[in-house]
Amino acid sequence: MVAGPLRGAALALVLGLSGCAPVQASGPLNFLVVSIDTMRADRLGRAGRDGRSLTPALDALAAQGQRYDRAFSQANETLFSHTALFTGRYPSELGALTYETFRLDPGVPTLAGALKLRGWRTEGYVAGGHLDPVFGLDTGFDHYQSGQPFSTFHQSVPEALEALERLAEGGEPWMLFVHGYDVHTPYLKPGLFERAETPGYAGPLLDLAWQPLTYERILDGVLYPDYRPPQLTSADGMPFLDPRTFADLEDFAARSDVRRVTLTADDQAFVHGTYDTAVRQADFFVGVLLDALQDTGQAEQTAVIVLSDHGEDLGDHGQYNHRLALYDTNVQVVLITRIPGQAPRVVSDPVALVDVYATVRELAGLQPVGRGRVLGSGGADRVVTSESMLGQVSARSREGRLLVDRADLGPQVPDQAPEGVSLRDDQDRVLPWDARAASPLWLALVAELGP
Repeated sequence: MVAGPLRGAALALVLGLSGCAPVQASGPLNFLVVSIDTMRADRLGRAGRDGRSLTPALDALAAQGQRYDRAFSQANETLFSHTALFTGRYPSELGALTYETFRLDPGVPTLAGALKLRGWRTEGYVAGGHLDPVFGLDTGFDHYQSGQPFSTFHQSVPEALEALERLAEGGEPWMLFVHGYDVHTPYLKPGLFERAETPGYAGPLLDLAWQPLTYERILDGVLYPDYRPPQLTSADGMPFLDPRTFADLEDFAARSDVRRVTLTADDQAFVHGTYDTAVRQADFFVGVLLDALQDTGQAEQTAVIVLSDHGEDLGDHGQYNHRLALYDTNVQVVLITRIPGQAPRVVSDPVALVDVYATVRELAGLQPVGRGRVLGSGGADRVVTSESMLGQVSARSREGRLLVDRADLGPQVPDQAPEGVSLRDDQDRVLPWDARAASPLWLALVAELGP
């Protein structure tokens, strides 16, 4: 595996990049925010097939900084999770949760905008798709570069490296946001790590794994090769997977006249291996960025925040993707910070992605506002809420999670659970309904996301 001091040299060979000249940074804190789209929290530090961690760069960052073991996003979709990250507000406060109509109003205050108004240079390098400027998340950025739809750090990181060199020479404090779909479907990606976790597999999924919608054709370990997931088209002509595809697949699978391919244990291990390989790739590029930050002399003056926007349901609840429901697999995220002057630690109390908004504002000398709290200021009794395009809302405490359809929320905790309500423990095991145990979670949902 390529790591450590070889990382920058390897990237230079692959992409033809020059080295970074050391430059001394000074002044207020800079902010480097990196979003690894679709990375599950349980992949951080996970051993690969060679027994080594899939995430050596992230492991090193966590050892130097603050790792949040119970961090949760406010949505299980890229657009809406990043909306919460950039605005400190729940996405449903800003529009209906649908790709067809959701657009962030240019008048909505954003983190980039707040920093820009106070002298920070704000730049973003994103991988298109759900972060395309058409949705309005470029608001407040001096420069917002969107790559090819659903591209990876292969595209955004080289641009960010050039930005780091330029920002080091500019004399202004800066915020740099970098995003990639490396871990998003299709998990199999060309590049340095293409078969790192799946070298011996030669089964039927080898060719199919390159196709984005292969994963949406799998239900309970069975591939339905003739299933055609329904698509949506936004008003701007951009195609998206219809989130109702999961219920639609269940209806399709119930038919007696459809072709089925039962996946073997090796097939399913291959799918998981392609996902883990994608995690290796993402970690590699995070390492490249961190090395460049050090090489440009800006590391001691920069707060680093690395996160994922949501996770991925790798067959844990029957299907692949992350839109099915607000399970931990889909909304528990990676969150690591390295902030100058703060001691390394592991935080096990619940925190939320909206907390990043409040935290960066405080570090920049601005009043924390929004739905979040400054990271580290919460406690063991924190309840974090999330919402989905399919109408589900959830509340997560240190002990477990409550899943409810928003339409069922009311001021009183029901004695009997409505259909579809699920109370789960910290290990995602379904619990018998207990109104008393559910009460703090239910009331938090009513207060935060209720009508």
